[in-house]
Amino acid sequence: MDATVGFININQNRRVSQLTVLSVVFMPLNILAGIGGMSEFSMMTTGIPWPVAYGAFSVGMLFIGWMTFVALKFFENRKTKNKRLASRLRK
Repeated sequence: MDATVGFININQNRRVSQLTVLSVVFMPLNILAGIGGMSEFSMMTTGIPWPVAYGAFSVGMLFIGWMTFVALKFFENRKTKNKRLASRLRK
């Protein structure tokens, strides 16, 4: 029974970790969408044709999401590398 509960706990921790990474990746996109607004009469796009404005906004959101993901992977890899190094030094 204890082994089953422990296995479920480990799997649940992995899922929560994955959801946390997803929420961190999409947080800047939500902030950008909140600032820019989702209406076609936004103050930020005054004088710009709406297909250009929405295209640029979509590309900008994709770029910000990708850069956030790359930064998270970089810090995760660095943390893993530091743990490996520390375990080698202890031996």
